[in-house]
Amino acid sequence: MTFVSALIQDVAGPTGKVLICRKEGGAWQLPACKVFTSERPECAVARLAWEQLGIGLKVGKLAMIGRHLRPETDTKHDYHEYYEAVNLWQKAPKSDVYREMIWVSPSELSNYEFEGDDKSFMAKYVPWINCKKIPDVRMY
Repeated sequence: MTFVSALIQDVAGPTGKVLICRKEGGAWQLPACKVFTSERPECAVARLAWEQLGIGLKVGKLAMIGRHLRPETDTKHDYHEYYEAVNLWQKAPKSDVYREMIWVSPSELSNYEFEGDDKSFMAKYVPWINCKKIPDVRMY
């Protein structure tokens, strides 16, 4: 089974704010969904933005893939792919899925509590995005 999450920024680049969400009683997370059997992961990211947030995205590059071994199930591995994306319409997201959604500066992401795969992703992403010496060469 494959899941995708979107690191959605309001504007492209290291200064663009990142959308983080929280469900009732949960930790902060990036918007996420399952990938359908016949669906490309990039299409799933665009679908999650439209269905869960009511916004259009320009999906960028794959930022990270996480893999989990699940020996107790028929599905031996779960994959979780993270994609960079930019809010094309520049409109505020609205959601019935998430209780709370906020735009956060990349330098403030470490102030929020994430769990599971998102915690692992943030541990790698936050130092990179906040490093001023690395040029922003991401594709949007």
